[in-house]
Amino acid sequence: PLPPAERRGYGLTDLSNATVAYFLVRADLEATADLLARLTDGEHRPLVIGEAAADVPDDRQAFVVYQVRGQAHTLFAGSYANYETLPARLSANGGPDVLAFVNEDVSGWSDLSLHRNGEQIEQLAWGLDYSEEMEEAAGLLGEAGEPAPAPDAHPVPDGWDHAVLVRDPNEPDMADAYQFRSSVRTITDADLATGEAFVDATLRFHDAWLPDLDEMLWLEHPRNLPTSRLPAEAFVGACLVLPG
Repeated sequence: PLPPAERRGYGLTDLSNATVAYFLVRADLEATADLLARLTDGEHRPLVIGEAAADVPDDRQAFVVYQVRGQAHTLFAGSYANYETLPARLSANGGPDVLAFVNEDVSGWSDLSLHRNGEQIEQLAWGLDYSEEMEEAAGLLGEAGEPAPAPDAHPVPDGWDHAVLVRDPNEPDMADAYQFRSSVRTITDADLATGEAFVDATLRFHDAWLPDLDEMLWLEHPRNLPTSRLPAEAFVGACLVLPG
């Protein structure tokens, strides 16, 4: 595999941390930690990878903020509530571009968005297509509906630019729906129909790398030890942001 400094694209294969959001801020470590601390009325302190962090309160959310050497983005994880508010706040007033990813644990859908100047300017969403189940439910309830669409036809929802179904050749009865909208670039249905390869291409387009779960940096409890499968020298550094 490429060294971490040269990796780009969608490296996340372990989605067991469902409904945890991941943020990629196009700024260096110090600027990101300072901005996040200011927005949360908190403080930030340096983390030394391989050394236990002292005085981490159990009753406060803590953000582990880190930058991989050679990468343009600084990363941290947060909650689903953070996903709904932080990208706009971080990018507002001339702030850095913010990519954010979340996999929702109930529906299984994933969402990757880009915010600039406080506005969402691009969004990619994908997950299991439930349209057949909804049609069956409507039939059981005796609801009149539109004629069934042709196989693999997928109506474009309001507000979206493209929507396609992507079938697994090993599970032909199953399909994932992919939806995309953007005010900064144009794609085709054929691009979107490449499925997860398009997710990878989107992150590459934005010069970003979303690592796998064990390549991210986490505080290992109960020792509060910064831990990652990547070696310590792969990181520019890390900070702990404690909201107020």
